[in-house]
Amino acid sequence: MKKSWVLMMIVGVVWSAGGWAEAAIDCSTELPSCAELGYTHKESDCLDTRMVRCPFDRSAVMCRDLRGTVKPCLLGDILYSDLQCYSTLPTNMDEIGLEPIAMVLNPGSRLAVGFEETGLQWGNRGVSGMGGTDGKALTQTLVEVNGASTDYAAGYCYYGYRTDLFADGTWFLPSMEQLKKLTENEAKYNTAAASVGGTLIKDLPESGTVVGNDYAYWSSNPNTPGSIWCYVKGRDNLWRREKLGYSAVLGVKCMMNY
Repeated sequence: MKKSWVLMMIVGVVWSAGGWAEAAIDCSTELPSCAELGYTHKESDCLDTRMVRCPFDRSAVMCRDLRGTVKPCLLGDILYSDLQCYSTLPTNMDEIGLEPIAMVLNPGSRLAVGFEETGLQWGNRGVSGMGGTDGKALTQTLVEVNGASTDYAAGYCYYGYRTDLFADGTWFLPSMEQLKKLTENEAKYNTAAASVGGTLIKDLPESGTVVGNDYAYWSSNPNTPGSIWCYVKGRDNLWRREKLGYSAVLGVKCMMNY
């Protein structure tokens, strides 16, 4: 049987010589590239060893999960829970627990504002005339005075904000100078927040009741023992510096230095 098969093959080649010449032309056609076949990554692009290599170029691979491409953080960029900004996100964010947490406000000082907020009273006690632009240091002083509770503005940021991901003291109540950066970049913040389901900064309604915590934010700068500096949005939707009493319920936006 084997000899008969070999003989048939030889006869077939001789008998179909014209066809053989045509087949030779097909075989010389250029093969598709690795990229055309879907092998568009490098090994370093893959999160783990689960990858397939191109048969023509072993350096070209197809990743199961992409690592993502880290980029320098710029104003308005989204900061993720690994404290990085990305031009291309990893494909398995849920699996590795990566999530958006803040918008970059000042890349130079590595300042970012969280996407969540709450409405609270400022607190019970402060230090009269606390100046300075470092909200982290101011918040540290305020929690030492007011205690380890999350029912006032500085305590909420220090002890209660995103403690599922970060240690106490990572987040702070911003100073007026830091809060000013947020008011100046409200549109950028709202664009970033909307893209990740965060809380937007609202415009005042043309009429009707104005809810304080929707349109005003506490700072960590007390003015006197009974009043605190804050930013309040007017009916013209412009921000103004104001001084309000401790008991007012205003918005609390927490910030961090990443």
